[in-house]
Amino acid sequence: MKISIEDIESEAKKVFSNRSADYAKRGLVSPENLVGLHHDTTKWRLGQQINKGVENLEKVFRAFHLSYSDNLTTELKALLEPFVSDIWCKQQVDRYGRGNVEDQGRYDNDLFQERKAALWRANAQIDLWVDEIRNSPNATRPASKELEQKFGILFSARQAQTDFDQWTTELKGLRRSLAILFVDIDNFKLLNKQYTESVVDETILPQAMNLLRGLAYARGEAYRQGGEEFLIILPNLNKQEATSFAEKIRSEFEGTGFQVNEDVNHLTVSIGIALWPKHGSTYSLVLKKANQAEKIAKQIKNSWEMASDETTDQINQTLRAFRQPLKELPAEILTTLIRECPDGLASKRYKITELKTIFPEHSEEAIQDACYDLDHLGLLQIQPQLTGWEVRLKEAAYEQVDHQIMRWNPKEDALELAKLMIETEEGSAPILLKQLGWPKRRFNPAQRIIMEIVPEECIRQASQPNFSTIGILLTPQSLFDIKRFIKNS
Repeated sequence: MKISIEDIESEAKKVFSNRSADYAKRGLVSPENLVGLHHDTTKWRLGQQINKGVENLEKVFRAFHLSYSDNLTTELKALLEPFVSDIWCKQQVDRYGRGNVEDQGRYDNDLFQERKAALWRANAQIDLWVDEIRNSPNATRPASKELEQKFGILFSARQAQTDFDQWTTELKGLRRSLAILFVDIDNFKLLNKQYTESVVDETILPQAMNLLRGLAYARGEAYRQGGEEFLIILPNLNKQEATSFAEKIRSEFEGTGFQVNEDVNHLTVSIGIALWPKHGSTYSLVLKKANQAEKIAKQIKNSWEMASDETTDQINQTLRAFRQPLKELPAEILTTLIRECPDGLASKRYKITELKTIFPEHSEEAIQDACYDLDHLGLLQIQPQLTGWEVRLKEAAYEQVDHQIMRWNPKEDALELAKLMIETEEGSAPILLKQLGWPKRRFNPAQRIIMEIVPEECIRQASQPNFSTIGILLTPQSLFDIKRFIKNS
């Protein structure tokens, strides 16, 4: 669901400007009054964002002729809250309410109360829409779904593809994603050997499937793929939400006792995660990616793994060859640009004439071909200009090859950085850089890895030239993600 945040923010600036001009005419300009004006404008903007969200939801509601289901109300309401999240409210107050702790607390409380009231009004409208569907004599009812035949608890593998196709058709154009989680019970053969396959079928498997069905309820659907393998399909989930859900499944299995006669067994699962459309445009492609990720998670057990995309796979295959002495021109260019980079921000640009000066023994055509090879691998970006073309490194290049070219490994550095953030409860980039004593060239690639695992709204966007971000907000969710990263590293 797309809300024109930019338009609302622009309009909010106009509202603030007009009101502050009025204050000036009346001789009411003071630091306290300006802060209060900022707060009133933020409350106006909050209401506008929720109203716009309701408008967009109604368009979806009318366009797709939604079928009634028990979880429809919950799903529609869940789409609204991210646009006025707790973090968003806190960030707004942080911008204008700093200084007086008592005032900041008052602004916090007032904005959260405004948010609560606005969401209540929006949710009341959603309740009316759902009632309209439920009570309509011509309402489209959901078609019956095919259960897996052996147990009749979860839906069938064939139903999984049907649901995937239906959900992705509805999500096209809404800039939303869908997640497939491939769940496999660890050490399952040992259970069959210990209790026999028939006993496991009568005890452990039904318990496991009921657990998955309960976890998927009101969020998506659960399916039996075969044997001890299961799928969960979750519409409207992004990468962060999908990994959080996978962690929920992992921890629930780990903490649940599965009864077999007098024995209580504690099982673990390995989970692979893949997203549509990021990891594929069809069910078979996304399922394949989820299965591949599950096999990687299976090597550790009791863990989950997010699928890689095709570009990452190609990079990894090519870079394995780079562990040999670098003789080919693409490798030479990549190595040179990696070593010359001053800050790890991939901002320095090179003209073709500059590269020809650095590599005088090669023709411009050969250099251009080598750059296109690196561009194809996602390590270099070619930018056409009126006077020729320029190239610059992509940020992914540092993570992929620093461990071979420099004296550090960004993934290991990210782990050290994550531990420091947890120990010190500090997210500010300048402070963390000083505590680590690293050059910016080493710090920034490690920080970007941390940025990939925390929610986007926790990444501070203040403009500055020295870091990938000036800092990361340490919220309960971002702290959980960082701790999970440490555990899995």
